[in-house]
Amino acid sequence: MRLIGSRSGELTDRWTATASIIALRERWSYDMDTDTGQRLYTYSTLLYPELLGTYIGVDNRLFPRHGLSMNMSLRAGAKAVGSDTNFLQGWANATLVGAWAKPTG
Repeated sequence: MRLIGSRSGELTDRWTATASIIALRERWSYDMDTDTGQRLYTYSTLLYPELLGTYIGVDNRLFPRHGLSMNMSLRAGAKAVGSDTNFLQGWANATLVGAWAKPTG
């Protein structure tokens, strides 16, 4: 089960940010009880904030020929605020669009 509350907004004409709070309850199974043949489940509860940032700096958003697009995310959880574990997770990706040679002719 996953419950998300978030708020997003444009910081500038190129930057968008989203702040979220996420409550997550998961269960998974890696093992079976050899006597009964039933699956053994493990549960995890996580409560964490997440920040997302998006940058789009291109010449044309519909059909970009030159520019840069980036996405970044950071999330963290702590036992002190309701998670089963402490963690920090981040990721980023970027796409560079451009013509590397000038057309001749």
